[in-house]
Amino acid sequence: MHLVFHRIKFTTNIADQTTYKDDWQLCDTENEARQQILALQNIHGDALDSWGIAAITDASEKSWVEK
Repeated sequence: MHLVFHRIKFTTNIADQTTYKDDWQLCDTENEARQQILALQNIHGDALDSWGIAAITDASEKSWVEK
């Protein structure tokens, strides 16, 4: 399971202030996550301020400290 997170930059009507909107979604595979990022880049263009992909680790697994 992977988490895709991204930030959209936009300007408000109030004094032309720049603001940001953060969003995220889950993807089953890393490939699916990469495809989602490509889709976001095509949709938002330069407004896509930042993005990332993170692997979700099962909390029931031992952490590297416990191994």
